[in-house]
Amino acid sequence: MDQAQKGAKQASDRTFPWRIKHQNSCCGDALGNPLRFELTGGEAHDSVHGYEMLKAMKLTMKQVLADRAYDTNAIRVFLEEQRAIPVIPGKKNRRVPQNMIGTSTKNVT
Repeated sequence: MDQAQKGAKQASDRTFPWRIKHQNSCCGDALGNPLRFELTGGEAHDSVHGYEMLKAMKLTMKQVLADRAYDTNAIRVFLEEQRAIPVIPGKKNRRVPQNMIGTSTKNVT
């Protein structure tokens, strides 16, 4: 290992408390084309920004596909009010299981 590789390895091993953490949230159509995109802080939960993004969209009679992070009562009530069809698997710690309409998000072979 030469000197440049050693320096690069040492730099990658360090932790930087000032490193900016972020996450992105994206809504797309059935073909995968992005409709909305937001870059948020890494400490923010997906469902908070997902709820705000869904409120800005017309969802009447649309299927909304999301992962378990978006399985909140607020999002489910909002989708019901909008007459949208949630295709969201329920969280494992949910006290009252929710029915998931549509196909599974896992590959079944």
